[in-house]
Amino acid sequence: MPRLRARQHEVFAVRNCASSFAASSRVTPILEPVAAPNDLFTRRLGTIAEEGANCDLVLNPSVGDLRSKGSWRELGDYYLENDLLKHHGLAVLSNADADHAAMSRWISEARGAGHQFTLDIVHELDLSVTLQGATYHGVRWNIAEDRTVPASYGLPLGGLPVVWANDPFPSLPRNREYVGREEGIFSTRVAGYKSAGYLGVSDFLTLGRGYQPGGGPAYAVVIHFTYESGDVVRLTQIRG
Repeated sequence: MPRLRARQHEVFAVRNCASSFAASSRVTPILEPVAAPNDLFTRRLGTIAEEGANCDLVLNPSVGDLRSKGSWRELGDYYLENDLLKHHGLAVLSNADADHAAMSRWISEARGAGHQFTLDIVHELDLSVTLQGATYHGVRWNIAEDRTVPASYGLPLGGLPVVWANDPFPSLPRNREYVGREEGIFSTRVAGYKSAGYLGVSDFLTLGRGYQPGGGPAYAVVIHFTYESGDVVRLTQIRG
């Protein structure tokens, strides 16, 4: 489950990979909007669905323009009004800022009005103190860095499958700092997640968890890419 910030180029990339995602039936990108969605966002999600793929759309973004209290409701209403949850799922970020009581009511009301969609809970590093095992109904998966995290909230949430989340990308402040950096191992979890008791894996790809709202002139350009080599995923980069 690759996690992306749902910026235009990221959604465009998902759209271009949608047919291969659909063919494998194993990839569900998590899209966390950092700005108000627009018609282009909606059209691209429509194209992704037409290709047979689906995404998880985050209800309560943790970064960007939609982080403010109450913004999640407007975002959720946008999803419903544009029928995005007909073909895509919903993801709730469980963190210190999450208003679980209000979001669970909104979800129950949406489902009660006839909207049917999957629901996944993403357990962030700043854990919630208000979440309980029975707060949400009809949850499909937990996404967490350790399966003991959802288990600590009790049943039924704690008994559901867990996708193994992490952020292995060695993010650096400036592109020029990657000069001279050697190729290395990105992740060993692809081969080991099942034996460790997880349903799948999730990470931020070669973007990293850190979020920057804007960019500037590119004094150094670095392209990061990963590839499978035996039982591991390796990371390398091209610098220009």
